Amino acid sequence: MAAAVPLEQKDNAVVMYVVITRGQIFLRDAVKDNDGVTRTQLIAAIRGFPNSWQMKFAEALAGETDPKNLAVKLRNGAPFLSSPTKDDLTPRSTTERQGWKHETLCSRNPL
Repeated sequence: MAAAVPLEQKDNAVVMYVVITRGQIFLRDAVKDNDGVTRTQLIAAIRGFPNSWQMKFAEALAGETDPKNLAVKLRNGAPFLSSPTKDDLTPRSTTERQGWKHETLCSRNPL
């Protein structure tokens, strides 16, 4: 007979799933919206993610992958994203991508 998992652990697992899923959606949308910084960072980090995450990203960004200009192969050999072009490397913050004016607390309230 399997040991019962405390409700608190189940709740934490659900919360973590939601946080991870939202994070994946945010990163996917940023890449699809030509956020070069996010794209470059995702390419650099993807092989450190668990296999299941790698495949979710690969599936979600299949349209952004050009096998002739491949950025990286995942652990299972699946192609992932195209190598960034010069235009892709133009920094755009996620706040600018979302249409928000970027300003810091310091710029609003100087000491």
